[in-house]
Amino acid sequence: MRKNLAIHEMEELIRAGQFAAVEAALKRLNLKKIPRDSALATANVARRVNQFNLALNILNPIVRPQHPLSVPAS
Repeated sequence: MRKNLAIHEMEELIRAGQFAAVEAALKRLNLKKIPRDSALATANVARRVNQFNLALNILNPIVRPQHPLSVPAS
């Protein structure tokens, strides 16, 4: 098996019921290197295989960035 599976390949494995293969592929991912435009799809795949904490960890830098873009309201 390849080191990293594409999102569409993970989707196909989920449909085939091979959750363990998807979980293993997700655990091999470097969360810091997931591009912003594919973070939602990757988090959705993680959620579908009951990896809820992983899904939250993928989305956390987007939802709660270290350096906010705007000043909070007063």
